[in-house]
Amino acid sequence: MDSDLPGFLGPNEAPQHPDSRQGPPIRLMVVKRREDAARALALSQDGEVCWPVSVPQYEFARIRTRYVAYTGGVGSGKTIAGALKAIIEGGRRRSVGLLVAPTYPMLHDLLLPAFFKYAIGPGESPRYLRSYNKAEDSGDLINGTKVYCRSADKPDKLRGFSAGWIWADEVREWGTGDPEAGLYTWNILVARLRQFKDGVLFLTTTPCGRSHWLAKKFLDSNDPDFAIVKSATQDNPFLPDDFAARLAHEYGTGFFYKQEAGGEFVDPEGDLFQKEWFVIKEPPQNWRYFVRGWDLAYSTKTKADYTCGVKLGVTATNDVWVLNVVHGKWPWPQARQMVADVARGDGSSVIQAVEKVGAQLGSLQDIRDVLVGHPIKSIDRLTDKTSYALPIASRLQQGKMFIAPGAWNQAYIEEFLSFDGEGRGHDDYVDATANAMQAVVRPRIEITEW
Repeated sequence: MDSDLPGFLGPNEAPQHPDSRQGPPIRLMVVKRREDAARALALSQDGEVCWPVSVPQYEFARIRTRYVAYTGGVGSGKTIAGALKAIIEGGRRRSVGLLVAPTYPMLHDLLLPAFFKYAIGPGESPRYLRSYNKAEDSGDLINGTKVYCRSADKPDKLRGFSAGWIWADEVREWGTGDPEAGLYTWNILVARLRQFKDGVLFLTTTPCGRSHWLAKKFLDSNDPDFAIVKSATQDNPFLPDDFAARLAHEYGTGFFYKQEAGGEFVDPEGDLFQKEWFVIKEPPQNWRYFVRGWDLAYSTKTKADYTCGVKLGVTATNDVWVLNVVHGKWPWPQARQMVADVARGDGSSVIQAVEKVGAQLGSLQDIRDVLVGHPIKSIDRLTDKTSYALPIASRLQQGKMFIAPGAWNQAYIEEFLSFDGEGRGHDDYVDATANAMQAVVRPRIEITEW
């Protein structure tokens, strides 16, 4: 068994538990095929627990440098890798642990279910978790370790903790994708790691561009305190056999695929959008559904952004068409009426997608109030502008996105060609299209983090 499943972590290499109150020892067994997971689970006994893992997950669990990152593509097992390492570090000795997600919804929807899966395990009695207080978002492991679960959306509230280990998830999304805000949060957490001399701060995240502070710290630095484990979607043996192939079909083979599925730190090749990608032609009639994305603005000043609504249509062959654009500068009461009039003109079959961030939160509620009965989708943007625009670039590059003829064509295309992702120019066409694309692409790909 050891020969065809290399990397077997025996009890003498795992956190030891001298009495039954501290739970059974942990074994990690590397599996390369989905069906081998059952074999690993079957080895679990009352005296020990055997967990099946991928090769990158195994490497991540073993590394104990002060700062270690697990960066991976979608579905590569990042969340599970973090949950496993949290249990291992929490069981190593009595300590204080800190679990940090970008937002509280992500904490409760993603991190905690994975953590509970391994902290509680099957059976009537918990293996490692003694109790959990939902009101305080904190728990106790059976060896006395205290675990606090927090969000990074208000990083200054993380001050005051003194932790022996910290799990930080989806670090790329901290500060709603603003790298400077994310680095600020990182620096706050670094100062929390002070309970032990050999404490560890480990993170799990989708990668980003090479200029991001994450790449500079974990890829470009020669500091021995930093280590990185990289994982692609195809490295996860627990996914359906055709999952990686479906992603490749959906994402293409450009830098978006390299980052989101390959788990690589990459920058766009040259300009993000190429002129030859934009094809204008008459649209077909075989529609599946329609979405209009909105980017809302509140000022009529010359340098202010515009309010913009972009209507997309999705065909039976999953091609995306830009069908209609409304664009202009209006004070909010007038803009709100314009949005309502356009939505009513679109009809109740067209989803209206509005970004749920900053000042647009109040506007989103205003729109809901005047469009009772219309489908409205709130969009969470938890990433930088370049990453947010990548699904558009990927579709265009694949020849899966087209533009219907209209008087707005030239201005629309020119903004994309000048888009730099840094907010130095107008980006209302891009943002409105990206908001609509979120309502298009997210329901198309269902992802389970194992």
